[in-house]
Amino acid sequence: MVLVAVGTRIFFAPCQALFVTGHPLCCQSVLHILRHFFLCFSFLFQEGRADFSVRASAFENQKTIMEVQEEIVSSWWVQGEALLKMCGVLQKRSFKPSRTPHRFVPRRNTLWEGGRSTCTVLLVATARKLANALALFFCFTTCKTRSKLQDCTSRSQGVFLVLVSPHPSRECYMLRAMFLLGIMGMVVLPVWGHEERLMTPSHVYAEALRLEKEVEILKSHFGITEVRQTEPVVAQLQPRHPWQKSYLIFRKINLFRRQHGFPEQAAQSLQPVLNLEPHLVYEQTQRLLTEMQLLKLRLGITKSVPPQELIADKQPADVFNKLHFISVQWDLLLRAATTTNELYAEVKRIDADVDTIMDALHISDQAFPPANRGTVSLSELLASSFTLLTEVQRLQQLAAIPRIDFEPFRHPKEISLADVWNMIGFILAELQTVKASLGLHKHLTPVAEYYEEKSPAVLQQLLGYVTHKLHLIRAF
Repeated sequence: MVLVAVGTRIFFAPCQALFVTGHPLCCQSVLHILRHFFLCFSFLFQEGRADFSVRASAFENQKTIMEVQEEIVSSWWVQGEALLKMCGVLQKRSFKPSRTPHRFVPRRNTLWEGGRSTCTVLLVATARKLANALALFFCFTTCKTRSKLQDCTSRSQGVFLVLVSPHPSRECYMLRAMFLLGIMGMVVLPVWGHEERLMTPSHVYAEALRLEKEVEILKSHFGITEVRQTEPVVAQLQPRHPWQKSYLIFRKINLFRRQHGFPEQAAQSLQPVLNLEPHLVYEQTQRLLTEMQLLKLRLGITKSVPPQELIADKQPADVFNKLHFISVQWDLLLRAATTTNELYAEVKRIDADVDTIMDALHISDQAFPPANRGTVSLSELLASSFTLLTEVQRLQQLAAIPRIDFEPFRHPKEISLADVWNMIGFILAELQTVKASLGLHKHLTPVAEYYEEKSPAVLQQLLGYVTHKLHLIRAF
């Protein structure tokens, strides 16, 4: 068991250091540090030839080992810092504010823990442990009896000289090549695997295709053959917009649960961030697929959908259009389109976010709601939502946040409540960037409540009230 533990540490410690940085350019540096290990032990075996024993191999040559370690330490402080900066991991980002006279203090469990790069600390610790572990491991596996120690010394010295020598003999060339290829395989392949796990909009689109087929299975179970078409919109969207569309699908799944007497689950909110990454949208699709599996389990449906083929070069707008199509199909499952009650609940969430921003800026609410107009059309609701979105984008301009052009959504061929849903989702998504710019990362949008008998006129009145609130914010 001791040999297994030592061997595991020998082969996987360099890989552990690589996972900290996650960059393939570390490979050459790791091979460089392994070369130091081999030089160290070639010296160790030369000096310990007279009395070669396990204890002497591990502990008598500590001076030589420490000299090599000192060389590694002095070089890796600089190399580790340069590597992290090259990868875009800045030291300041790993600091946290301090109440002391110092402006920032190091944050624990980061790549700059203690003011020094963590990858450097790991590699130096690896050097110290491997220096003794390699000696013990080699001696235990090659020296079976004490009578063969002298022969073992000469053979072990030859092996290390072969691995270190820049001009190996023809007989030893294969040994050196196989050893270095093995190290490269253990070091590079885990890093390549890590890069392949990075999610893109294409991965999210493949999961959206799978979700579409799951909805088709559900429609087939209820005998629904109609397919409601949607018009794809060409726009430069960000990942936060398909994430918000997936939130709407969650809301419709909750309505489906309510209709069939299943327990409801509150749709989640996301922590405000300036730039939402695609893997968060991918996680959202996995939650939706899990919900579909649970619904099929309750309904006794056994048919499943295999993973879909990856389609390259997909953009967030493609994901949004596919999720919008899925959302419209859910209206068929609900036997009716969503009503203004659910839209009113989402606008109340926008109102809560605006109150959070005003509280952070110490602005009192002196706004007033507009008059109730009695009868309001869908086109007027869409126009009111665009007016509110314009105010949100004005705040983005104050915070120097890049704005998105939503004009392609202003004039659909046939206005429906789904178009108003899109705009409400966009407003929620853009407000999160404003909250993030103010440092309100812990202020999540509250869960939507349940409302009844909310007419389009009441919904427009609430949209106007929130718009008047945003008028009060003139500067950050």
